[in-house]
Amino acid sequence: PARFTDLPSFGETDIFRSLQLLPGIASSENSADLNIRGSSSDQNLVMFDGYTLYNLDHFFGEFSALNPQIIKDIQVYRGGFDSRYGERVSGIVDITGKSGNQYKPVINGNLNMISGSLTAEIPVGKKLTLVAGGRRAYSDVYSTYLTDALLSNLMSRIPTSPGQNTNEIKPDFTFSDYNLKMTWRPGQRDNVYFSLYGARDFLDNSNYFEKNQLGIDTKDINKWGNYGLGVSWRRQWKNSLYTEWQSGHSGYYNDYFNTTYLRGKPHGQPGQGRPQDPDSIRITNEKNKLEDFFVSLKGFYPAGQKNQLEAGMTVRLNRFAYYKDADLQLVYNDMENSGVLSSLYFQDKITLTRRWTVKPGLRLSYSGNTNRVYPEPRFSASYSSGKGFIFKIATGRYYQFLNKLVSEQTYGYNRNFWVLADGLNHPVVSSNHFIVGASLEKGHFFFEAEGYYKSIDGIEEYLFFTPDQRNKTPGNPKENGWDKFITGRGKAYGMDLMAKYESRGYTGWIAWSVSKSIRNFNEINHNADIPAPFDRTHDVKWVNILPLKNWNISSLLYYSTGKPYIKSSQKDPNFSTTRVYSRLPDYFRTDISANYNLKLKKALVKPGISVINLFNTTNYFDIYSREFEFQNTTTWQTTLVKAQELTFNFFVQFRF
Repeated sequence: PARFTDLPSFGETDIFRSLQLLPGIASSENSADLNIRGSSSDQNLVMFDGYTLYNLDHFFGEFSALNPQIIKDIQVYRGGFDSRYGERVSGIVDITGKSGNQYKPVINGNLNMISGSLTAEIPVGKKLTLVAGGRRAYSDVYSTYLTDALLSNLMSRIPTSPGQNTNEIKPDFTFSDYNLKMTWRPGQRDNVYFSLYGARDFLDNSNYFEKNQLGIDTKDINKWGNYGLGVSWRRQWKNSLYTEWQSGHSGYYNDYFNTTYLRGKPHGQPGQGRPQDPDSIRITNEKNKLEDFFVSLKGFYPAGQKNQLEAGMTVRLNRFAYYKDADLQLVYNDMENSGVLSSLYFQDKITLTRRWTVKPGLRLSYSGNTNRVYPEPRFSASYSSGKGFIFKIATGRYYQFLNKLVSEQTYGYNRNFWVLADGLNHPVVSSNHFIVGASLEKGHFFFEAEGYYKSIDGIEEYLFFTPDQRNKTPGNPKENGWDKFITGRGKAYGMDLMAKYESRGYTGWIAWSVSKSIRNFNEINHNADIPAPFDRTHDVKWVNILPLKNWNISSLLYYSTGKPYIKSSQKDPNFSTTRVYSRLPDYFRTDISANYNLKLKKALVKPGISVINLFNTTNYFDIYSREFEFQNTTTWQTTLVKAQELTFNFFVQFRF
């Protein structure tokens, strides 16, 4: 994490965006979420000091939800992970926070054109250390040119089909987060820590839109947040047995409110709207809440020179609630549920010969909601030539009991929502992984190639009719319903390639992923293959970091195939859906950055500049469409999300 500070960024150092520079993790300008090998971000387990994080970004995805100054270590597993980890079917990101400086106070800070942060590491006696950090965007107090540029380019006009019009939105936003960690070392064999985290975002996406004699006035407010706390006790016993006990609580909330007034304009008086009948008001409320309580115990025991045994157990309680309505009278969903998940795992890392190592394992998960035990066998093996060449394979069965659903009519920033599997309305997601790869290290060079295939069952989408759509659809609304959860399956396959050079004077790598990710639903296009929302054939990253005396110079090059989007969609009364898909143009961007290490007595000050989109290429990374029915006239509001143009970000970091 210490080297992340030298990479170009929109604001400050970014943890999750730096991970997107690895092969197999899709790069994305508008999201710090991690789409690992063709899977959605909710299919990754992201842990911070042992507890789970359910929201990974701030400010439309431009910032990670974690302050980089409090991060000590990151472990990333892109698939085929062993039986220590469960509850997700794609990848694992295990993050450990700093435990603090034991000898002297250390202050770290960052100020950029969007936010500021401050972190303190304070020793309290010989056995206790404290780390405290906070971060906040100040755009609600003072808006810099970079803030204005990001907002003005977020929603952009482009030519559209006849009968459509585009709308340009300038949102208001702010975000903040905080961290606190206390570490106590009562003896050489014991380590106890307490970790606390919280984050909050506020987005005002209100806007006014006109077409012909119709004005659309929208009040659109979204508040969401992420929090967690955990306690851990680690002990090294005399017989080489290592144990760790953890307990904690984390959660996520998302509250959304939208009121849209459809106003007819009096002839000859543009801009002076007047309310029409009650049908001209559209009101939507949406709330999603998720809570997580857990306790775990795990142990590690080296049984001789050829076996390393590990075992553990976890008991987790999840509670969720989801509410969605429209037009005051219509409630799509008002549901809540809770469930206990108990897991037990065993594994052994066996050294067969000097060259071969295998790791068999088994994880057993019991869901109280489905009253079933889910066996998850895992196996991996590796061969090392002793001369820098390593061959590796991995396979395993994985289950997931908590899922984030995609809504087809996604309007706004944060519309997807979490649900808990119950085996009836919401199935348990399952996946099989098959991975084979090899790496070669020679001197300063490192090469790696991995091929993978994974199937997935139990994925869901959320389909619903708006009041206008339902009124136009033949059939009885009461009989056919307003919404439906549909279940399907999918698969992802591809290859990740990496070539890296690392020395004291220069570090650089090229990561190239070639992949395919598809889904199938009986209710969508008659079970034909449809692209996953994050499917991209090619994803290329080229990274360069060059230290020159007190200077650090870096560059990033991104190229990816355009992501798919729904160009049009039609449903019949039974929710049989016909979609036409298209793709955004390919994405290409180059960033550069430079910073200078300046020592002022005992302080280290690092001023710098990042240039985003150096060649000012035109890119788009998303699209939203919304349909309105007013006075027997259908009006489309289409919003294309434009990527950032040429942008300069100035920043200064300090440490003393």
